[in-house]
Amino acid sequence: MQINNVNKDVINKAAEIIKSGGVVCFPTETVYALACSSDNDQAIRLIYQIKGRDFNKPLSLLVADIGQIEEVAEVIPTAKLLLDKFAPGPLTIILNKKLESCVSSLVGTDNTIGVRVPDHPIALAIIKAVGKPIIATSANISGSKEAINAQQVEEQLEGKIDFIIDAGNSLLKMSSTVVDLTGKEIKIIRQGTITEIEISSVIKSNNI
Repeated sequence: MQINNVNKDVINKAAEIIKSGGVVCFPTETVYALACSSDNDQAIRLIYQIKGRDFNKPLSLLVADIGQIEEVAEVIPTAKLLLDKFAPGPLTIILNKKLESCVSSLVGTDNTIGVRVPDHPIALAIIKAVGKPIIATSANISGSKEAINAQQVEEQLEGKIDFIIDAGNSLLKMSSTVVDLTGKEIKIIRQGTITEIEISSVIKSNNI
């Protein structure tokens, strides 16, 4: 089902589907995302099946703010610096997982988890309506081009998703930069619109 007129009822419907174990698709500023509950193992496995994704490749979370990050991960000073500069925005940060959180063990690795605050009103509204971090991954078949609008999502995943919110093209049309902060050195896992130079500049300017 495709929605062009995005309003509160649409947001609430998407949130209810997520909370009940379904899979929805909505835009972020990077690309369109597939999303499900972060504490529902069956829904998480379904995301992997829909995408044909290798179960060894971790899924990450979309969160509404740093408070939600602190619920699921250890937010170190370097992470706070990068979040202050780039969040909300196209930066996913991998942190050490809080094992006592309510997030499924299927999210991230045994010890780490990726988190991002999206810079898109629809994505943020859905997360807030769900009331907790949600699983999110690009809305495409693994190995295929990432979808930047609802039409491209339907071309790859029609009939596999419970609900699609159509809000036109994503602004950036590129996945987020992924930074691993769990080791001694900062590692750029995936290059997106935020560059390694920009990240290094923030770190060096704060003497970390």
